[in-house]
Amino acid sequence: DSSGDLHYAKQLGDKFGKDLCVLTGNDRLLSNALNHHASGCITAMANLISPDLRSLWDAFNSDKSTDSIQTRIDDVREISELFPPFPPLIKYLLHQFFEFPLWPVCPPLEDLPQDSADRVSTMINLA
Repeated sequence: DSSGDLHYAKQLGDKFGKDLCVLTGNDRLLSNALNHHASGCITAMANLISPDLRSLWDAFNSDKSTDSIQTRIDDVREISELFPPFPPLIKYLLHQFFEFPLWPVCPPLEDLPQDSADRVSTMINLA
């Protein structure tokens, strides 16, 4: 489910429980989705924040609070949304923080402008 609709995510869980493997497509909904029988998530941001997503999943499955982890996930997502579209941003951040090659995006998309790259680098810390 990539709708981003919390109500719909809850409905899926209420209707199917554990009989249907639901993966939220919105990392902002991971805690809530897990609380309503989701199995996890599959998101574009998982390319960058998979350790945080895994920590949240582990905390949930250990009956620990997920609040602080979800807040960090939400913060990174909020900053990322300031630099649309996601493909050039993700490619840049993978290069910046994880030493991936700086791959170009495919047309019609354009690479992340340098001023945006400079700004996002100071706003997000994925280390």
